[in-house]
Amino acid sequence: MNKNPNFILIAMLSIAIATGIFLGWQRVMIENNNNTLQIVMSYQDLSKLANANELPLETALYRFKESGITSIALSEETLEDLRERGALAFASGYQIKQGLFSLNKVEIKSNHTYLLIKNPEDLTRIHNFLAANLGDEKVTTIEGGLDVNLPLEELRELGLGINNQLYSFFVTSGFSVIPRLKNHPLLTENGIKAKIDALAFNKSISEVIFEEKEVVGYPDKIKATAKALNYNRIKYGKIEILKQEGDQSLASKMGDLFIQVHSLDKKEAKKITPVQALDRYSRAPKERNVRIIFFNPFYNEK
Repeated sequence: MNKNPNFILIAMLSIAIATGIFLGWQRVMIENNNNTLQIVMSYQDLSKLANANELPLETALYRFKESGITSIALSEETLEDLRERGALAFASGYQIKQGLFSLNKVEIKSNHTYLLIKNPEDLTRIHNFLAANLGDEKVTTIEGGLDVNLPLEELRELGLGINNQLYSFFVTSGFSVIPRLKNHPLLTENGIKAKIDALAFNKSISEVIFEEKEVVGYPDKIKATAKALNYNRIKYGKIEILKQEGDQSLASKMGDLFIQVHSLDKKEAKKITPVQALDRYSRAPKERNVRIIFFNPFYNEK
């Protein structure tokens, strides 16, 4: 693969910005005697930069850690994510009837979804999560997988928890992990509880930041989200400036388990200079008690 000079520049700028944030954080610590600031980068951005610069993930991690990145944001996996990493295969009943793949001893129904899952740990996790949301009667164990009584299109964007192998890798590499949970119309109160309870088994997880435009539980199950987070003593990281539906309602129910997150969205990051971004990142902890900086690299595609 040929290196893209733009991506090399991006990596250099990103490391410089992260270093600047880290030095700014040290000054704030001296002035406020407060050492709880986290500087977070998403796994997607980290992987993208590492691949573009032909760096092993471990090397990219080391460079960003040296520059001040303390935590990795890890999004939930979807069916497509699991398929891309080779963890499962999936198809609708209609696709199977058309010959996409075969299943033994299973009555194929066109409007069902069929999952073939390699790892028993993944199978258990996905089964329990789907059953909590859809009901046990809609999720049937078959040889090597699951028969889900729901059309494939309704399941495609459903978050199925974080990748536990990646979680362990980042923790052993010296990083904290902040899950990014996503909302979905299929989520029930039991499903929300199962999603958040699963995080509590990973003892080092103490915050969540929600993904996309809604908090988990929006519009009518926010109380269930707050209850599960409070029970597990997991903090809700509310992104300031970037509005998410339901964020104020959830924040009002979290008491001391509520923290401010500062970030630039991807579009905004393209409109300002790295120096302007550094100024914003550096002022947020001191001026507004921000406790998490969600750092986005600069993808200048001009």
